[in-house]
Amino acid sequence: MTEYKVNYLTFRLHDKSESGKTNIWKIISSSIEIGTVKWFGHWRKYVFYPADNVLFDTTCLREISDFLSAKTQEHKEAR
Repeated sequence: MTEYKVNYLTFRLHDKSESGKTNIWKIISSSIEIGTVKWFGHWRKYVFYPADNVLFDTTCLREISDFLSAKTQEHKEAR
């Protein structure tokens, strides 16, 4: 299982998209799934889909933003 751990979050590879071209990631914090990261074709980048009733501070938001940027860049470079 592929996963990336940062201060408070774990980004865990969950699945491939229907097309098989991009990945779907689950974000875990303290054993709770707080959202999903997947490709959004209209914007041509990875985006964050938060779960209901979760809270984020600036550190968590920064970590999510950094992950989105890194994965989008990796995808574009691989093409």
